[in-house]
Amino acid sequence: MPSFYEALNVSRSAAEVELRSAYRRQALATHPDKGGTSEAFRLVVEAFETLADPVRRAAYDIQLVNAGATRTEGRVAGPGGHDAEEPQPPAKRASGEAARSATKKAKGKNGSATRASPGAEKPSDSREQPPEECKDHATWVRELLALSQPALRVRIKSMSVEVLRKLLEFLDSGGEIDSSEEHSEEAPKEPNEPLLTICGIANEDDATDEEAHEGAVRDGDLQGRGRKPRRGIWGDKHDGCYTTSVGFEGVAAFSQRSVDLDKIIDMHISLVRMRQRFYEHRASGRSFREALSDAVAEMHLSRTNSQSPAIRIRFRCRRSTSSYKRVDLEELIPIWEATDKVRQERRERRQQQEQQRQAKKREREAASRAQKLEFLRQELRNMLQHLLQKAWGVKALPDGVVPSQAPGFKGAFLCAQLCLQDGSLCTGPPRKDLSLAKSDLREFSILQRRRGDEALREELHRRELEAMTMLFMSGMAP
Repeated sequence: MPSFYEALNVSRSAAEVELRSAYRRQALATHPDKGGTSEAFRLVVEAFETLADPVRRAAYDIQLVNAGATRTEGRVAGPGGHDAEEPQPPAKRASGEAARSATKKAKGKNGSATRASPGAEKPSDSREQPPEECKDHATWVRELLALSQPALRVRIKSMSVEVLRKLLEFLDSGGEIDSSEEHSEEAPKEPNEPLLTICGIANEDDATDEEAHEGAVRDGDLQGRGRKPRRGIWGDKHDGCYTTSVGFEGVAAFSQRSVDLDKIIDMHISLVRMRQRFYEHRASGRSFREALSDAVAEMHLSRTNSQSPAIRIRFRCRRSTSSYKRVDLEELIPIWEATDKVRQERRERRQQQEQQRQAKKREREAASRAQKLEFLRQELRNMLQHLLQKAWGVKALPDGVVPSQAPGFKGAFLCAQLCLQDGSLCTGPPRKDLSLAKSDLREFSILQRRRGDEALREELHRRELEAMTMLFMSGMAP
């Protein structure tokens, strides 16, 4: 499919004057009554309407660049120096044998991996310190909430006592869980901006009020209803007359009829320029009445200065009930304002309904999330109590006693934990007996109150060396 520049036979740097001359030439050459085709003529009309508008032209140029980059990426050369789209030469017999040999080896490896997989699925009994302990609490919770209930129970069984305790403390303290990632995954993705449609035809049923009839009108206006709309210029087969029109903001502007196609093409150029000026006035903050009145006045003045025939312009508001009635500018304004008010009210109602739907959706999501959090909290608590009961004979550790580990030694340990004056935490030596950890906590607390943090640190260091020596002498080292 040719680009708009190719349709007009101009360069990408063509100025507005060149575009107008090229449009006159190509429109006459491609019109069906001059030996061309409807498809080629529609392409020329749409090309001119797009490139004559600086905003649309800039957007179209960007999309052309993006489309060219996409096609270039599809032909990137591979490691062997061939393009990715080029078929590779047939493989030799030796290569085929090597591939079959590699396949057999891969099957053997896969087979062993398959046989080993049942064991790999079992949770490890040594809950010393899985790599997941390095994760932050919010990440842990997000991953767990994404699991189903059976998978969540299996995952919790593989956690250590320390991880279970920290996660439970995080949930009980009401820690912040950033759910932006989850919402971003659930939110519908915006489709990529497509290339401007070539030979596009506006459709009243599919287009919005702003987009419908953007330069397209129905043949039914002159040739009976039920036919597809045609862009810009069309003819009446009964009397051989031509008409031109442009559309903007739910309004269609029509010229008078004429048997001279060249004259109609010139009028179409003026109407396109009028629409462009209308959009510029609207962008500057003017009302619909001011923007359209000024654009029409500028068009008439320009044609008068160039000694071109005047355009007896008529309008049709496609949002009104009598959408097939053509009126002058003074009659159009109140019709458009009334219908625009109705449209704004309808849009506000839709926005309110959408906001209500979104609010209900957020409420449902919040309720579901709270239910999942409560289920997770209960499962963590149950598993922690089970492990503590199994290891220490209690369902909950006393305050100041936490699970611990002894580097180089297997098994579960406990230790006393105290808070220093600077807010940091310090831990006592690892103990295999709950009573010893409780005794450490009591003695360390008394020492800290009497002699301060420095004396506490010295005593912690001394007892840690003593405890590690006892563990080593007891033969618990691997």
